[in-house]
Amino acid sequence: MNLSPNNFKVGVIPTLALLIALSFQSAIAAVSEDDVKLVLLYKIARFVDWPQQPMDVTFNLCVIGKRTHKAAKERLSGRNVDGRPLRAKLLEASDDASGCDALYISESERPDISSLVAKFSGVPALTVSDAPQFSRQGGMVELTTQDSRIGMTINVAAYQRAGLKINSQLLEISRLIDHQRVPESDGELP
Repeated sequence: MNLSPNNFKVGVIPTLALLIALSFQSAIAAVSEDDVKLVLLYKIARFVDWPQQPMDVTFNLCVIGKRTHKAAKERLSGRNVDGRPLRAKLLEASDDASGCDALYISESERPDISSLVAKFSGVPALTVSDAPQFSRQGGMVELTTQDSRIGMTINVAAYQRAGLKINSQLLEISRLIDHQRVPESDGELP
């Protein structure tokens, strides 16, 4: 067996590249769509201006849904939003969600969405969901999936009513609706 440097490069480097690619593919497969949406929620929150809060007050990112998002606590720990330390809280639909700065409502909570959104109407808390028609029900940011891409529909009236300001960069890449002007839907978004 010839172990010259040239033979080493020819045999070992492609093998290492293959192992790295397989490891990377396994890592991607381990990330669920729910985890991606939670990280997206964190990213969206960074483009929102809330009423001024002291820097030592925790930013509470709350998650309501039957699917547990335990990974959110791990993935988002040590981060901050608006200069405030972030804390991910996992809630049930019946839990008190006051004190939440951002609230993600999973599609699994569709029957309770109207009442959950009503609790936050006019409150400076960002509401986000992947439930269809969420933005038409008064939610602020609806995450949509089409062709394996996640998009956003933002209800302008809802976030303005809450006293929040969303950065123009986020608005430019989103579909905007004004809930007060949108007629009842037949299930399809215009």
